[in-house]
Amino acid sequence: MEKLEEDLVLIGASPTVEALFDCWIMLAKKRGALSVSYHLTPPFQSQLCPRTVVLHWGYPKEWVNLYSQYEFRKNDPIPDFVMRSGESSSWQIAVEQQKLSGKQMEFVQAMRDHDLKDAMAIPLFGANGRESFSSMSLGRTIVPEDNPIFRQMIAIGQVAHRRIGNLLKRDHSHKAKLSPRETEVLQWMVRGKSNADIATIMGISPTTVDTFVRRIFDKLNVNDRLAASFAGIARGLVRN
Repeated sequence: MEKLEEDLVLIGASPTVEALFDCWIMLAKKRGALSVSYHLTPPFQSQLCPRTVVLHWGYPKEWVNLYSQYEFRKNDPIPDFVMRSGESSSWQIAVEQQKLSGKQMEFVQAMRDHDLKDAMAIPLFGANGRESFSSMSLGRTIVPEDNPIFRQMIAIGQVAHRRIGNLLKRDHSHKAKLSPRETEVLQWMVRGKSNADIATIMGISPTTVDTFVRRIFDKLNVNDRLAASFAGIARGLVRN
């Protein structure tokens, strides 16, 4: 088993949100993970609320595109069930322990259609109502012998979640004022578009997009695209 203490120090020292998620993925891969997801949700809100930002690694592109659509994602029966229980659970058990609505059953069928295997669903808790949800898959059904792996991933996820909260802690006493063009660029960033994609969509040069992105970082007091997306949604500047 990997050295947990050293890994907790490593992830707790990540300087940016992007670096932290890269580190989180690396530590999960060391423990056999084939996919990882993380919901960053506004305080005291459902993990399925429209303002939740979801980070993915290792999932099929078609599934990521589908899950990014709120009308589909809101029928996911797993995140809020796990958050209410306050305990980690496999996807399979979380589904079996509920009476699903028709839309939720369609969601579960879509998971099967996209060949998503079982995963461990992990509730994460922070200060001031900041709760989040994470999943980690080994590409197969979860069995009791996997518990040592997931105990470590729960600890890593909890430290990562708290570190993200600290990185995003800003003075929100006033709302940053973005220009209409900056707001549009930020909106496309939230949807996961690259600077090159945004340039094509908006019909402007990549250099102009780079300028807008730097201005957005300055106004939101952040250092990377993920932090900008989180901050933009948290402040109500854009919706995902």
